[in-house]
Amino acid sequence: MFKILVAEDDPSTNRLFCAILRRAGYEPVPVFDGREALEKLDEVQVDLLLCDVMMPRMDGFELTRAIRESGSMLPILMATARSLPEDKRTGFLVGTDDYITKPVDREEMLRKDFVRNFSHEFKTPITSLGGFADLLLEDEDMPAGERREYLQIISDESRRLAGLANSVLALSRVESQTILTDAKPFNLTEQLRQTVLQIQHKWAAKRPDIRLDAEECTYAGNEALLREVWVNLLDNAVKFSPEGGAVDVRLRRTQGGVTVTVTDSGPGMDDATLARAFDRFYQGDTSHRTEGNGLGLAMGPEKQIVALHKGAVTAANEPGRGSTFTVTL
Repeated sequence: MFKILVAEDDPSTNRLFCAILRRAGYEPVPVFDGREALEKLDEVQVDLLLCDVMMPRMDGFELTRAIRESGSMLPILMATARSLPEDKRTGFLVGTDDYITKPVDREEMLRKDFVRNFSHEFKTPITSLGGFADLLLEDEDMPAGERREYLQIISDESRRLAGLANSVLALSRVESQTILTDAKPFNLTEQLRQTVLQIQHKWAAKRPDIRLDAEECTYAGNEALLREVWVNLLDNAVKFSPEGGAVDVRLRRTQGGVTVTVTDSGPGMDDATLARAFDRFYQGDTSHRTEGNGLGLAMGPEKQIVALHKGAVTAANEPGRGSTFTVTL
């Protein structure tokens, strides 16, 4: 049987590709990043590689280059939502045989890197929703177990899409503000306690060890906006920490303000990710993008919210030992 290696890091899209290929009479071999695809090629003989461009550890371009440098003439087909001309040129230059994109008229918007990244994230769940819905409609005799699996994917991707939309609305709302409104004194310590409980409940399956060390503190600011800062910082900290990993949250009063630090126990960030940690919708390690809000780091709103409070947020890093985000108000 004709074997096709499917390299796609988004689990639902990977399953969709495999389901379609099986129904067409092919044997899909699923992998979830470029490095895993390269390792699989040493173990299994395949007839075609179908790969995404944006993948963790090794992207589609790097994977294609490595295959060609090994002397292999394996047919390679890239399938991605990123339809930029420079992406296509790069793909063909490194040795891709063909390129499949979903046509979307983005014109001038595509000049902004954050729109490119965000549009990819938004179209991934849309692709899964439509694809699995089509499979359900085409096969009225589908086994009950397979039908239930596809319906669960549709349900999960719907919630993920709603989370993406909420993130965009929150960012849009914050960016439209030039002055701080609704500022009043509130118990910042209690707000952090409630946020810790919220994040522990959300990530219960991951069993995070969130440790709060906070002085009692009242702060005058926009309570709702600052809650978004703590939720996003803690959400990211747990997302990038291992299962059962420690997350330390520290609140201290300083002369003329307060400082909150959030330290995770994840792998840390490389220099490129650290430099762009506050870019809108920048992802860094895309292997976590389907978790939490679905947008990788997604740290843009925090910087704007803190700036409205005449403060600053910074990121520090120790590769292999985690990252620390510091908010000074």
